[in-house]
Amino acid sequence: MQRGFIKTVIIVIVAIAALAYFGFDISDFLHSEKFRHAIAVTYNTLKLIWNDFIVRPALWVWYKIIVGFVWEDVIVPVLQKIRS
Repeated sequence: MQRGFIKTVIIVIVAIAALAYFGFDISDFLHSEKFRHAIAVTYNTLKLIWNDFIVRPALWVWYKIIVGFVWEDVIVPVLQKIRS
């Protein structure tokens, strides 16, 4: 599992070094108006998708399945056994 993470880190380092070698200034790019606009659009799109499509099913799964199963069927019986 760590091989994938280390591989990714090495690829990112090599990519940054290659960009720097060819004269691409990463700092200027990160501070550019185009980049800020792209980040804002991405953030707003993800927020819209989360709020309009994902949050209701995610909350249903959380409360009905995760909390319902884990709390009522696992934690409460264990706590009752500990108390008695």
